[in-house]
Amino acid sequence: MRTWHLISLYLITSLDPVFGFPQFGNGQFKLPFFPGRNLKPPFGPANTPIVTPRNPGDPSTWQCPPGTPGARRDANGHYFRPPGPRDSRGPCPGLNALANHGYFKRSGKQVNLLNIVFDSLRGIGVSPEIGLIVGALGYVSKLADLKRILSLGFDLDELAGHLPTFAIEHDCSFTREDYALGNNNEFNPDLWRIVLNEIGNKEKVNAFSLGRAKGARVKDEKARRGFNSYEPRSIAFGAIEVGLILTTLSPLSLGLVVGSSPLEWVRSLFEQERLPCDWSPVPLKTNTITVLALGVESLLGNKRLLGDVLEGIILTPKGILDALFRSRNSTRPDSEVRQHQLSMMRYAFAEAGHDASGVDELERFWVGE
Repeated sequence: MRTWHLISLYLITSLDPVFGFPQFGNGQFKLPFFPGRNLKPPFGPANTPIVTPRNPGDPSTWQCPPGTPGARRDANGHYFRPPGPRDSRGPCPGLNALANHGYFKRSGKQVNLLNIVFDSLRGIGVSPEIGLIVGALGYVSKLADLKRILSLGFDLDELAGHLPTFAIEHDCSFTREDYALGNNNEFNPDLWRIVLNEIGNKEKVNAFSLGRAKGARVKDEKARRGFNSYEPRSIAFGAIEVGLILTTLSPLSLGLVVGSSPLEWVRSLFEQERLPCDWSPVPLKTNTITVLALGVESLLGNKRLLGDVLEGIILTPKGILDALFRSRNSTRPDSEVRQHQLSMMRYAFAEAGHDASGVDELERFWVGE
């Protein structure tokens, strides 16, 4: 377990995009895939104006420049189109971006979790194991409930409800209000400004800076609510959120996942809910191991979080998984509970007709000593 922690720490602190792609370190934002081509970034530094998913800026910029990975995406039918007034969007920027690019129904209505996990997410390099953990297994404990969720059609805005069926939304989100305080479905620019202020005027974002930003959001919510609502499951999902963002958007350097991403790419995902033009997916780069390793680094990134973290979660990838599957009396899952969750994951893989070797790897990681 410690090996993954050290690997992720090394990746974050030494193999950043400036090392792998020097283009990111100068004033010109050059495409690493096409030397000599410059692309004006859609966003400036963190202190520049914020755009919103329903008003994502000048339509003339929505089409990606020729020769970029985004242009190939456009040609394959996955062009960016923001939601219309009757389209459904939820609290998850990543799923909203998939709808905006047509990886599933652009309306965001009557979508199916099985298709999202095994088709849409894999299209942007996310392994189905981590997709299942975030999308279903973090909330159900019975096979019958999992069967119902996998076959159920739902609208993306249903994910905002604090309900046992769909509860992807969690407190102290980067861009959404807490359920108890207001609209937890729509992008809130005031909350996002807290995050950008914490990141500062930097060109890159890493797990530590996003960890500090999460700490700032927790402090803000605590001040407004009068108590700390950031319980262990929210902490775990917050860590996974950071891991998903960085493993998906980080460039590759020397063939390894880099725990750092250009700020422009992160702002594109959160503010426009759009995939960056000069980004392309790497198959299965975003998997349980990489996501949890960077999630741990984010928890270590800010002193404000340590008190909350130490109350209910061990600072290891295994500890994050355990926090998701705690029982109602807050006891940590034992080997039997872990095996039960893995068996439900294997069922989902079988239903989708996919090989479950990734589940075997997760079993060795989570259950094995």
